[in-house]
Amino acid sequence: MHRKHFTLGVCLAVVLLLTGSAFAQDTGVLDTVRYVPESSTWTINSAGDSLFSFEFFGWTDQSITAFSLGFKIPTSTGGGTGHDDSLIVVDTFNYTMSTAFPVDWAFSAVDSASYPGARHSEYNGCLLGRISPFFPPNTSSKIGDFFIKIPDPTLLPCEFDITVDSVFFPPAGVFKFSPSPGSGFAPQYVGATIHVVNNICTPEPTIGLDPTSFTFEAVAGEADPDVQVLSVQNVGEGTLNWTAANTQPWLTLSPNSGVDDEPCSLYVSVAGLAAGLYEDTITVSDPAATNSPQLAVVNFEVIIPPPIIELVPDDFQFLAQQDSANPAPQSMQISDIGAGTLEWTASNSESWLTLSAYGGGPGDVIDLNVDITGMSFGVYYDQIIVSDPNASNSPQIATVELTIVSVFPIIELDPDSFFVVASATQEPYNRQMSITNVGGDWLRYTITSAQGTMSFIPDVDSVISGETATIEIIFNTASLGFGLNYDNIEVSSPTAPNSPQIIPVTIWKMESPPILVVNPDQMTFDVYECYNHPNPPTKLISVQNAGAEFLNWTAYWDASWLILTPSSAENSGTIFTTVDVTGLATGTYVDTVVIVAELSINPPESVEVILNVAEQTDPPIILVTQTHYEFIFKHSQVGTSEQPLTILNTASGCMDWYLTESTTWLDIEPDAGEVPDLAWVGVNGFGLPLGKTSTSFFVNSDEATNSPIEVTVDLYIWTFGDANCDGIVDIDDVVYDLKYIFQGGPEPCPGVWVGDVDCSHTVDIDDVTYLLAYIFQGGPPPCDWDPEPPLTSAVHTFQDEVVK
Repeated sequence: MHRKHFTLGVCLAVVLLLTGSAFAQDTGVLDTVRYVPESSTWTINSAGDSLFSFEFFGWTDQSITAFSLGFKIPTSTGGGTGHDDSLIVVDTFNYTMSTAFPVDWAFSAVDSASYPGARHSEYNGCLLGRISPFFPPNTSSKIGDFFIKIPDPTLLPCEFDITVDSVFFPPAGVFKFSPSPGSGFAPQYVGATIHVVNNICTPEPTIGLDPTSFTFEAVAGEADPDVQVLSVQNVGEGTLNWTAANTQPWLTLSPNSGVDDEPCSLYVSVAGLAAGLYEDTITVSDPAATNSPQLAVVNFEVIIPPPIIELVPDDFQFLAQQDSANPAPQSMQISDIGAGTLEWTASNSESWLTLSAYGGGPGDVIDLNVDITGMSFGVYYDQIIVSDPNASNSPQIATVELTIVSVFPIIELDPDSFFVVASATQEPYNRQMSITNVGGDWLRYTITSAQGTMSFIPDVDSVISGETATIEIIFNTASLGFGLNYDNIEVSSPTAPNSPQIIPVTIWKMESPPILVVNPDQMTFDVYECYNHPNPPTKLISVQNAGAEFLNWTAYWDASWLILTPSSAENSGTIFTTVDVTGLATGTYVDTVVIVAELSINPPESVEVILNVAEQTDPPIILVTQTHYEFIFKHSQVGTSEQPLTILNTASGCMDWYLTESTTWLDIEPDAGEVPDLAWVGVNGFGLPLGKTSTSFFVNSDEATNSPIEVTVDLYIWTFGDANCDGIVDIDDVVYDLKYIFQGGPEPCPGVWVGDVDCSHTVDIDDVTYLLAYIFQGGPPPCDWDPEPPLTSAVHTFQDEVVK
């Protein structure tokens, strides 16, 4: 059998400024590594005065198979100098573990470039590594001399301390010796600290970010989240000329460059994004900065729209005669006009009202039953409260009014009060009131003003049982003083048992009353049916108080396709107006928004809203939110999983779509529909081999210009040790891990944990030794543990039958 001999000698070109006096004689301690600088202070007066060295000592009292020795060189401020590429190795040293088994280590600028895996500028570190079938105990003390050259000291700070210390940095792992047999262990370490005085330095900026992480949240298909600000600062010297970059299209930076201290605004767009978690990283850089680049993480959660309860109708009036038959039942439909799944419960408080059901799902119709047994004439009220804790508008309330009439007429007035505004030169605008006969026979009524500040048209009339009369109220406030004045409207009838009925009236006479002004008086939306990309624009209604005091206003409208936010406010404000075309056929729709401000001296104002829904004649263009999916299963946890896929038409309008695929382990539901639509990409990993299995499916539309869209799917079934994802644990995986640890190769597939064969929760030289023993020496197989967090998390339940 031939035994392969692997030798890796690597050193990272980082900011190494090491000096200090060498020991004349070092007695040594077993299992120890020591770095000794040539002097305690190093002064740089010229570019040529930048070569220094230190001695490297090491001992071990047992045989080892491999070792991985790393060290870091932090400055007194806790990090590197910021110019890790300003340092090169210019000389070599010889390393001997034993006089009987010499090994030559070559460290030079060429060797440093040959092993990019050991270049750990993030950690300001250097890595020494070796694998061999056998290393006997070390009997020597000094290993050699290490020389460092700084080509351009002008890039470095002017004065700082450097401490040489041991370090953990990936992928090599911890600072350790690896015996065979046995587990790796960290040797003792003796470091060194030197002070560097750089007399030819150049002032350098340092990037400061505040904050370094952002969290946004929005509901899919609704408004974008508020803008957040990243503060970019120069916390060093000199001038900072920074640029900011990111990769995801949903995040926009403004500005994306600047000088020294300047804010950078983060704009996030939810348009076209399915519900889920999204992440991006902002990279702020300046080649001249000591710590370039600096990163800020942006997390964006798009939430599934919740259910929205709709009650139709939500207002009920029952009329019955005392000691007579119960009124006929009435029905109410409970619908979900949002997303999610509506599971509603209903309740009411009055015993005379019962419901046919007190719980159910979307689309249910319930009956309202009234029993007037033993009840006298009068007006009774109840509420039906419909709730679902997951609904965004829970609870919703339907009002129920029961009027029981006698054989006599009964007076009912609406509203129950008035509050009006007047001035010295202007009367309150006319109001209206209604008189309803909720009893029997004819109601003959007379209307009077207690203080004489009002007149009525008509002021004497009659109304038959069950009917309503509308009365115009005209104000005359000339005799009133400024401030609050009070009057009553009295409605009397010689035959009504509840006569008279009173409506209190408050008149606020002001020197300069509020004045309602609304602009514009008309707006038009031109959209396409089915779907619009981007969403229909938002238009503005301005509500202003052109007078004094305060103005509380409320907007009223009827159309379900019209969306106004807010619908009420104090004083001046802006109403954001948009439309929803869901379910609308082509044509023109009109609604009127009425703005009412009770304390305004002038009457309500209205805005006519016109919606033109047109058919899109341009061909559709398919947009899918994701064109590649990855599903990862551990060999002992193979199962099923799903991920969402959103299908849109970026040309706007209607578009039918369907899927084509022929893979037995892949299932997409639904496989056809109309935009906008959400499908679920599901996989069934049972029966598939270890390693990577790939397929694809196509999103099609017979009308779209870019049909079909190919979506690729990779399914991984992994086991520890199979670093190259070919389904076999062999020597190829050893080579793969070596390149990853020492030469900057790709990490194990599909994740770095696959290379952790000894369950130490890190991938390092111990894992290579472990895997070699398993393959060639009959050692134990790779271990089996559950990495955290879980590899996949299914959003829905996969519906296909599981075949084992």
